[in-house]
Amino acid sequence: MKNLICLLIVSLMMLFGCSKDVLNDETPDLKRAKVPLPVKGEICMTYNYDVPLRHVEGTPVVINGKVVVPDLYLSGDSWLSGHVSGMGEILPNSPMHSLSAYLDMEALSKGRVVCVGEFEATLISDNGSSTLLSTVRIDVTDNPVWTITGTYTVTGGTGKFEGTTGSGTLYGPQLPCWHSEGTIEFPAK
Repeated sequence: MKNLICLLIVSLMMLFGCSKDVLNDETPDLKRAKVPLPVKGEICMTYNYDVPLRHVEGTPVVINGKVVVPDLYLSGDSWLSGHVSGMGEILPNSPMHSLSAYLDMEALSKGRVVCVGEFEATLISDNGSSTLLSTVRIDVTDNPVWTITGTYTVTGGTGKFEGTTGSGTLYGPQLPCWHSEGTIEFPAK
């Protein structure tokens, strides 16, 4: 009986002690907590054939009269689509524009063909908000099949993505879809 009374007293103390805690904001917005949030997804690319392909600077490579690397081209402009956590569905009219493309001569000296493309992109979500990606660097490597590895930087957006920053990586087969992983940070209110 003595144990039961002690348990009852401790329970009442906990009940009344906890009820005095006050949470000022009962609906905290974690997106505005200035904490990097992980994002993951799949991004697919479709060529925009209305725009010419971008020539890869440094190609063709001719050694002793023999073409070792032919003329190579990357996408001039393309459309992105897919799904990214925190963003939802990416509309298929999300544009990606080529800024430059060149052959990585250091990789070539090691026997690998690596084309480096630099792009800008705008990912448009199904609610109309968009995320701006700058310095999208994509390495297209023949190792042993053509694959994509790359990085991107988030530099803002519209709607719920206004003022966001972040970065991440892309990887997968050359076409059509790549895996994406990174973080995005929303500005503090």
